[in-house]
Amino acid sequence: MVAALPKLSMYAHNTGSVDADAVEQLVPRQLTDSVFDMVSAVMQRNVASALRQYRELLQQQEEPLRLISLLESQFRLLIQVQIFNSRGYTQGAAADALKVHPYRVKLAWRSVRQLDHDDLTTAYDMLVRTETAMKRGTVDKELGFELFVLQFAGNGKRYARQ
Repeated sequence: MVAALPKLSMYAHNTGSVDADAVEQLVPRQLTDSVFDMVSAVMQRNVASALRQYRELLQQQEEPLRLISLLESQFRLLIQVQIFNSRGYTQGAAADALKVHPYRVKLAWRSVRQLDHDDLTTAYDMLVRTETAMKRGTVDKELGFELFVLQFAGNGKRYARQ
């Protein structure tokens, strides 16, 4: 974001202000942001959004196996944070125990309140199986994630807890 400040400054100079749309257009998204958004889309079973984000990352030359690995890592963190939350840990104590940056735990902490534990573990298990199939060559690397999303979306139709 700091690297994008000159662009934003020039934009503000020309238009008089900077709005959220300008920031979204001018500031490149970080891979971790995209992965977090993809996880949210998967958990909401929003197939169109998850696949759109995945294809955008592929266009940016991201490796499909790397994306699957990052998704696994994010789901693992969500499961772990959910467990720590249920055991009465604070966010700081969970971050220390997991040896994860506190901000990642804070974001996960917000998400897990709305997510079903069975959905998280199902998604994680499916991702592990997808990664294995991709590495063995039994599933095309670029199609593996798409198959995962479609299978998960059709698996149980659970939605976030209210």
